[in-house]
Amino acid sequence: DATTDQQTLSLPHKFLYTPRAEEVQWSLEDRATVATNLEYFYLSSIDNNNVNFVYKYKEAANPAANHRVSIRIG
Repeated sequence: DATTDQQTLSLPHKFLYTPRAEEVQWSLEDRATVATNLEYFYLSSIDNNNVNFVYKYKEAANPAANHRVSIRIG
């Protein structure tokens, strides 16, 4: 969304158990421009169903911004 408010991204992990944070490897790819508008992005929690991230933009994000998150558990 084009906002500077903190936002949450929840991605389902589909495991039968709740993975520990140490088991989660993740990366963020910014496909928009060389200079990113992202202030922060981090793994905030893991629950029975989701891996949850929190992020915030410095300025209202360009609608063309294209961030991709890759997650590996195990």
